Amino acid sequence: HGNEYTGVWVTKALDRKLQRQKLYSTFSLSTIIGNPEAYLQNRRFVDTDLNRQFSHNALEERERGLDESVEAKRASELNSILGPKFGSNTM
Repeated sequence: HGNEYTGVWVTKALDRKLQRQKLYSTFSLSTIIGNPEAYLQNRRFVDTDLNRQFSHNALEERERGLDESVEAKRASELNSILGPKFGSNTM
């Protein structure tokens, strides 16, 4: 959530450390901020709770253009980056 800073602090600290030194040649780490717009606004969310945007119905609504909220768009982006949450190829 945008007003919860521990995750953002850890992410930024890890990014800085990884830029300064290579930890292990076989280790790879990627970081991502879940709701950067809410973080910039120092709010839990901008339009709606991001956690509620990962249901099958919510993701389908965004895909069909029925939900244009900041968090619906971000959930769709994260779903693409991190992999689908529903379907025959998921566990």
